[in-house]
Amino acid sequence: MIALAAFAQLSATPVPALGLTLETWRHPCGARHFHLACADEHRAFTAAFRTPPADSTGLPHILEHTALCGSRRYPVRDPFFQMLRRSLQTFMNAMTFPDLTAYPFATQVTKDYDNLLHVYLDAVFAPLLDELDFAQEGHRLEPEKAPEKAPEKAPENSGWSRKGVVFNEMKGAMDSTSAQLDQAAARMLLVGTCYEHNSGGEPADIPRLHHADLVAFHRRCYRPANAVLITYGAVDLEDFHRQVSAYLVDEPGAALPPPTLAQPLKEPITADVSVPWAEGQDELDVTATTLTWLWGDSADIDEALTAELLDRLLLDHAGAPLRLAIEASGLARALGGSGYQSHYRNGAFVIEVDGLPVADYAKFPALVIETLTAIARDGIARADVDAALHQVELARREIHGDAYPYGLELCFRLLSPWNHGVDPLPFLDQAPAIARLRERAGAPDFIAREIRTRFLENPSRLWLRAQPDRAFHTRALAGEQAQVEAELARLNDREQATLRAQAERLAVREARHDDPAVLPDLDLSDVPADRRWAEGRTESGVTIFTAGTNGLLHELVALPLPALSADELDLLPLVTQFVSGLGVGARTYDQQAAWLNARCGGLSAWTDIGAAIDDANGVRGWWLAEVKGLAERQADFLPLLSETLHGLRFDERDRLRELIDTGLQRLQERVASGGSQHAARAALRGQPGAAGLGHRLAGLGRLAWLKRTAAAIDEDATDGDTQLDVLADGCRKLLAKIVSGSRQLAVFGDAAGRSDVLSTLRASLPNSAVTTLPPFTAPTPPAIAGPTAYTTASAVNYCALVFPAGPVAHADAAVLAVAARLLTNNQLHPLLREQGGAYGGGASYDGGRAAVALSSFRDPRLAATYTDMRTALRWLADCPDDARLLKEAVLGVLAGLDSPGSPAGEARQRFCADLKGTGPAFVSVHRRRILAVTTADIRRVTARWLPADGGLAAAVTSAPTLAASGLAWSAEAI
Repeated sequence: MIALAAFAQLSATPVPALGLTLETWRHPCGARHFHLACADEHRAFTAAFRTPPADSTGLPHILEHTALCGSRRYPVRDPFFQMLRRSLQTFMNAMTFPDLTAYPFATQVTKDYDNLLHVYLDAVFAPLLDELDFAQEGHRLEPEKAPEKAPEKAPENSGWSRKGVVFNEMKGAMDSTSAQLDQAAARMLLVGTCYEHNSGGEPADIPRLHHADLVAFHRRCYRPANAVLITYGAVDLEDFHRQVSAYLVDEPGAALPPPTLAQPLKEPITADVSVPWAEGQDELDVTATTLTWLWGDSADIDEALTAELLDRLLLDHAGAPLRLAIEASGLARALGGSGYQSHYRNGAFVIEVDGLPVADYAKFPALVIETLTAIARDGIARADVDAALHQVELARREIHGDAYPYGLELCFRLLSPWNHGVDPLPFLDQAPAIARLRERAGAPDFIAREIRTRFLENPSRLWLRAQPDRAFHTRALAGEQAQVEAELARLNDREQATLRAQAERLAVREARHDDPAVLPDLDLSDVPADRRWAEGRTESGVTIFTAGTNGLLHELVALPLPALSADELDLLPLVTQFVSGLGVGARTYDQQAAWLNARCGGLSAWTDIGAAIDDANGVRGWWLAEVKGLAERQADFLPLLSETLHGLRFDERDRLRELIDTGLQRLQERVASGGSQHAARAALRGQPGAAGLGHRLAGLGRLAWLKRTAAAIDEDATDGDTQLDVLADGCRKLLAKIVSGSRQLAVFGDAAGRSDVLSTLRASLPNSAVTTLPPFTAPTPPAIAGPTAYTTASAVNYCALVFPAGPVAHADAAVLAVAARLLTNNQLHPLLREQGGAYGGGASYDGGRAAVALSSFRDPRLAATYTDMRTALRWLADCPDDARLLKEAVLGVLAGLDSPGSPAGEARQRFCADLKGTGPAFVSVHRRRILAVTTADIRRVTARWLPADGGLAAAVTSAPTLAASGLAWSAEAI
């Protein structure tokens, strides 16, 4: 074993703004180690390798999956998923990027960190890469044996089909307009680089990949010399280096060169891109057009910040000139995914609009160029430049960590600089670069010059036009089957027999239960005694959390929802959306957006509606709004929340329609990414209480309401905007009703307890009730006849089988949570993912809806998935009395329960938990109940709440798939 001294420290640079030191280490083999040293016990780790694709077979992606299917030290079939069950991880995953592959995890428990480190190091440096795992995770040709036939199968075909987890995942991943446009842009603009290929894999190209290619790619890319290790927190470096060094001495390999830049275009390109469009689907749901400019090196921090400044100046808010021109034109439903993008070595600036008639596509580039020309000619006010610089600073100073653990957020910041071969420090401590940006932006002609050179005079421009194609999936499925038939035709009888034998071996392997004793484990005694909570104090009705937020300050107001009529309930999501999108007082919406942009880091609102903790049919609801900004500017931004809530104006009819269209487009786009969630909400739409509200307020029912409302507004447009007048008046009255009730105030940040902050807060938004209102209740939903399939342009399925259950304070709630995890670990994961080919499948207890949901994600099957779900429930009803399986389920539930957030997120979570009655005292009782669950308890609650022949079913699928499934369900196009 190599000695500790083999790792040499190259530098140690304090980063005071982040409260840590960046240490850089190097091993003689070439491996780099960046350590973000601080006292945080919530430790994080990432191992990454340069993995540039040379084609679109998905080689890096399939290797990422297969590497986690067993290793030299841990030769079990799925150590990654086994460790999810034997860990208190707060994050654990693997990620394929366009040019690198990363393996991150985080945990708060020292023993857990060591356990996961062992497994991850062995997985990446010494994987088994078994050919059967490649067949399962990547792709395989296999004879059909299930009774349900895929919709594309014609009676005369061979009866063979293509299967594989990544194969099905990418069919779903490439199933949207945005995915097709993004990949087309990379393919056309980044010619000659690794980025012209789809690192995830194109479904039509994946079958060309062979197992030998996978093994060779691993031997070339997953070498110590081509690796970076990044750690965060209170890590014992001596022990860490000792463990890592064992993997670095054999076959160090060679570092791959950093990814290269694409050559600029000599002239602009225009291209059409076919996108999926289902029968019965509104064409505007899938139309989009984009302009993309190729920029310079994203590894240059000054280049990247200049681009971000222009992004914020042109598009950041409703008053930004380019966004204002696009949205006010009425050309499209919404501004799409626009702005500066740095996920390739070349930066790119994208301007996209979604939901516009194909006949109007030609108006889009003309509008953009005309607007940019005017901006370059007339300039931008110095105050607007200062406001954009303010937003850049806010974004760089804000401590995140609610989506990912904070330590991993920082680890991820170092990945691209390492990959690009540049110093990572400027991307971690960006204050010097921001200071240089301020100096550059001070030049009188800076913005005009940048707009001319970056946009108007830049020939590296691509105009893409999405062309809705009803035959998209039919053609793709026919091509898939033709590939299968052609491949079979090249095989002799012996080779086909080999494939049949492989399918049989794989089925045996998938059904086998490996003994996980070889893997490291935790005991229940390793579980922390209590969850860590943010601690606050209350002064004169204001809850104060002094949290380390790097100089940012947050103000939050919570108002209990009053009783609402049916019409008011439907308007509630609009009122919430309008808070950050309309004018206030004398300011129009664009003026208000600019006003906010110059003073704060954002103003937002949301609703928190769920089942009462002690009554599944009861409902509690809160309406919340928050503003944040730099603490030194608290007097400028703390009053903004009160001004907005009491002065929001509803007389801007064109803007109201823009916001409705935007909400419609955004929800339509979320159907593909959140299909399983939408299916689960739809299954519960006939239930009383909070369970039935998700579909109506945020799901497919909401999508239908928005479409009806938009259509009604269009019909009234020539007759005095009657529908808009009614809607605006209803929203105005609803907001006034909500804000007239009692309120709870909170402030959190480094400066939260300062007297000047509290004085401003109390003066601007006093904690007093104007009137007493009856409490919020849920309406009685209409009865549902049976299962429903919601059909759209989808190559895969999203399935849900949902069971109403006890509320979160019910003694059975903890048992149901453990039962759902036990079901996922031992039945749904192997049945739906490993054997069924879905990208994901599992069960969970949802206290907010008082329900247990079984679901699958990017699933190639439909009817067979529901059969498997019911088979799994029968297993659960008589589950084995196995202490290990029970402990794994308990650990999984506790890991989710104890996962922390950012400092601001922790304060927000504590404040809201106290409002709902789910704070520390409640959670402590719930934890004790989880730890006390027995197998007998699980059998009992399964019999009571989860009958195998019961449940409420819904799915998001396609009409051909539903027709081929044999399910006699009702269908509704979305």
